[in-house]
Amino acid sequence: MNGNRFGPVNFDYSSTLAVTYNSFPLIIMTNASTDGYLLAHELGHFMFITNRFNETDDPEPFHELDGNHNKTPSNLMFPTPEFWPVVPEITSEQIHKALNSRVFYRQLLFMQNKNALNSGLRTFFTIY
Repeated sequence: MNGNRFGPVNFDYSSTLAVTYNSFPLIIMTNASTDGYLLAHELGHFMFITNRFNETDDPEPFHELDGNHNKTPSNLMFPTPEFWPVVPEITSEQIHKALNSRVFYRQLLFMQNKNALNSGLRTFFTIY
């Protein structure tokens, strides 16, 4: 399984490893991080990596060698949580990119197909 790996990230005596495989995405977190938004940060990586257009970098990259993180210290995708405010920020561009994750897109297609099938069945039974 070829994939992308981020981590480990050490903060406040926690160690986090996030591994995302294209065919079997997963996140592994260890040592029960004390930061309440660290899982959200790792899920951001997960959603960017699974972008259906292969646009895997943050819209405002931290550095040319680190496109996976955001350059703004108060942003959820900044490399370390020590600068995050009580509730880290996310941008509309990040939301748009995350919603284009293959995970959400497949679910959307499933729901559209399901709704079309239900609509067709209602029409069929109404006619007959």
